[in-house]
Amino acid sequence: MEQRQRFALNYKGENVGAVGLFEIDFTNWGDSAYTAGRNQGAGLEADSINLETKNFYLWFNVPNTSVKVAAGLQNQTDSFGGMIFGYADMAGVFVTGKMDPVSYKLGFAKFQEGTSVKDDDVDLYVAEAKFTPTKDTRVGVDLYIIRDASGGTAAGSGTFGTNLNTIGRLGADYPVQLGATSFTYQPSNFYYLGVDGAVKAGPVGLSGFAFYNFGTVELPVGTLNGSVLDNTDKDVKAWAVDLRADADLGPGKAFIEGAYVSGTGDNDSDFKSPVTAGNYALAGSFALTSMDMQILLNSLDDINASAA
Repeated sequence: MEQRQRFALNYKGENVGAVGLFEIDFTNWGDSAYTAGRNQGAGLEADSINLETKNFYLWFNVPNTSVKVAAGLQNQTDSFGGMIFGYADMAGVFVTGKMDPVSYKLGFAKFQEGTSVKDDDVDLYVAEAKFTPTKDTRVGVDLYIIRDASGGTAAGSGTFGTNLNTIGRLGADYPVQLGATSFTYQPSNFYYLGVDGAVKAGPVGLSGFAFYNFGTVELPVGTLNGSVLDNTDKDVKAWAVDLRADADLGPGKAFIEGAYVSGTGDNDSDFKSPVTAGNYALAGSFALTSMDMQILLNSLDDINASAA
């Protein structure tokens, strides 16, 4: 039997506060004891080092404004159903504010700090603006940028020290027979430009989003799924769209939702699947949870070790 428990420390003043969120979970009751590591320690006598830090950040309001600043290790989700970074814990600074009828978010996060002082990090930049002319209508414009300079050295093992080599989503979508994957690349930028929105009229509501992911994997050298990369840039040309309808039906509710995400075809020479935070961490992208599926897509009810 699996077990997961989270607990929070939350200090909240009038204009300043701090949050700490921690987690302990076990893969199985009786799995191990006297050990150090996550997802274990429920064996007889236990006594293991297995406390995980999920969030640890400070927030404050700028006096006499609507601006709020949060700095530290915190949870963030994009406006595209969590497809780029969904319910992901990241260290950074995020600023939110409102100038009716417009609200906004600006932010920066460090996905990965390289091992040297040179340009070898993975960073995220966020800019969102939401226009809300009425309480039942919202239109948003969103821009995200992933700056990946981690490709100059071999990727680490496990779930950290990763780059496009390791998690393998790009490799799995590439149109070649599966084989060895080991390549380096120069600092690369991946851009995400899109819109999101929602409107409600009486018992019926519509919501959705669309985005285009573009950029370039700069000068990759090595092998990708057994295919030789010849030091030629590979473009990223990916997109996705989602539309959902909700309805209040008497005492119940119903919804229908459809989504399309582009993929790489057999004859494509470029990457046509989105690059996401899931390329850099196992649960960095937690997408389309609104569909309430348990097998085909991610579910917020999936609270076991598979959801990090």
